[in-house]
Amino acid sequence: MSEMKKEKEECCRYYGVIGFLNIRQAAEFLGGRSVRWVRSHLHEIPHRKLYDRLLFDPKELRAYVEARSERCPPIDLDAIVAQLLGPRRQRSRKKTGD
Repeated sequence: MSEMKKEKEECCRYYGVIGFLNIRQAAEFLGGRSVRWVRSHLHEIPHRKLYDRLLFDPKELRAYVEARSERCPPIDLDAIVAQLLGPRRQRSRKKTGD
């Protein structure tokens, strides 16, 4: 099986589409955005123009979404509490003499 055919089948399995998306499909792919929003953000969104048609590659759209999504770093609550309350004070234990 050729490399291109494998890639096409993988794309079909992963995204549920074959080939390129039109602007309405791309808007839906981008989380239900409107066609007007997609048109106004064409300078940011990866696309191809074939004559008067706009075509969107699902792989490129996925990469676009992942690059723009917010990745929140893990929060260290202990460090935040220590910063707000100051360093923890340890109780000093008195040694009992034997």
